[in-house]
Amino acid sequence: MANPEHLYILQQGVPGWNNWRSRNPEDRPDFSGADLVGKDLSGADLSRGNFQGADLTGANLTGCDLRVANLTAARLPAAILIRANLGLADLIDADLRAANLTSACLNGANLRRADLSESTLFETDLSRARLIDTRLSKADLKRADLRGAVLV
Repeated sequence: MANPEHLYILQQGVPGWNNWRSRNPEDRPDFSGADLVGKDLSGADLSRGNFQGADLTGANLTGCDLRVANLTAARLPAAILIRANLGLADLIDADLRAANLTSACLNGANLRRADLSESTLFETDLSRARLIDTRLSKADLKRADLRGAVLV
């Protein structure tokens, strides 16, 4: 269950959230199971955050720092993740249908059984990502970096 304090601080806006993060770098944000549908979180430092089972449908996560975040079974259909950093993030069973990941970094991310159908992965860094049983039907992978990625 999400940490109510973390939800409250995030609801105050991204500048306040990022300020809190800079003062509390050791805290790991917990938004597990949270309803963040349609939220504008662009530019937020959400690194190492726990979003397991969270609903981020249609959320704006442009330029977010989501490095090493746990997004297992998170719902992100139609989410905007342009230039987001999801390096080493766990996206196992995540729903990213029709998400926009243009120029995002998913270096080393685990996308096992994730659904990226109809998503935009234009110029996305998927190097060393694990795309095992990942659904990529009608996904736009133009100029995506797949060096060292595991696709099974």
